[in-house]
Amino acid sequence: MQDPQRNRVYQWQGVELETGFTQLSFPLTSEPIQGSYKIVVQKSFSSHVEHSFSVEEYVLPKYEVLVKMPKVKLVDGTDAPIANETIMISVDGDRYKGNYTTDEQGQSWFSIDTTTFTGASLEIRADHKPELNCYDSDWITPSYEHDMRRISRFYSPIYGTFQLTFPVEAAVAPLARMLVYTTSPSGEVIASSADFQVESCLPNKVRLSFVPKEGLPASNTHLQLHASPRSLCALRAVDKSVLLMKPENELSPSSVYDLLPLKEIRGYTFKDYYLEEDNVNPCVSLDNILLNGFVYIPISPDGEGDAYDILRELGLKVFTSSKIHKPEICQHYPGHMMERSYGSSSKSACFILPPCFFPSLYFFEY
Repeated sequence: MQDPQRNRVYQWQGVELETGFTQLSFPLTSEPIQGSYKIVVQKSFSSHVEHSFSVEEYVLPKYEVLVKMPKVKLVDGTDAPIANETIMISVDGDRYKGNYTTDEQGQSWFSIDTTTFTGASLEIRADHKPELNCYDSDWITPSYEHDMRRISRFYSPIYGTFQLTFPVEAAVAPLARMLVYTTSPSGEVIASSADFQVESCLPNKVRLSFVPKEGLPASNTHLQLHASPRSLCALRAVDKSVLLMKPENELSPSSVYDLLPLKEIRGYTFKDYYLEEDNVNPCVSLDNILLNGFVYIPISPDGEGDAYDILRELGLKVFTSSKIHKPEICQHYPGHMMERSYGSSSKSACFILPPCFFPSLYFFEY
């Protein structure tokens, strides 16, 4: 342990951990040096971890200010989902509109026919109720939030829909990334992915309370601790004003999950290595179409995804003979050979997955 002047004031050697934790204490002098102290843990000869804490003069707070801002929300007192409410879904403004009713979970399933859509992407907007216009400054106007999502077009000559459910447990927090794929009889791989933000919860539940909740100075009280079986619990008692001044030092599930060295993998970027591979499938040569006096030139739309883009976004390397790339149009240049038209690509990297069986389709993640 080092004081603010970088003097080593205390040290522990040969510390043994119990269930991955240890509890140590260090007595301060009657007039310690105020400032930032540092705890240095030597994990090996070339690796160490540091953590800082501050020692300051404690001043008893004379008052506490509570600021409560007025806020209107369309939820009940327990933040429970609202059922049997109408949700208005619109696509690209007025191109498509439909009303849907929420179920007991506050959810509503819907589908959109995009066979006539020609854009590279579409914007879906969900509204609950229209805004109310009140022109009196003394009136309180309720605000109904909306949600928007932009979806890029995905290449596939076939389509279909289905629903699935999966359990959400603490093991998948704070982010769950789902991949759904299938291989058609023609050898085409159809894939889709979705990210789910999972609440930062810890599997072992703990509850702490005082009996009675309030008391006079120097009075007796009882501390009750309830936890899941075989839980290792640690207690800390500090004045409430300490956490009010430095809330970032409060221990919470979010602060624990922030210590994870890796939360998600995206793309094929690994250090400075370029692991993107070229599409070895032959390009498609198409002729221009003359119709009603107009010449139509085939192009590869920008922003249109395929199964390869889905897998690359998840950081998965694929070795397969199936079709994961959308067709690419050959470009003709005078005096040159036929060349493939490439879109922009990014550097990327992957991790090796545990051995799994996939018929003619293998994934490796690293």
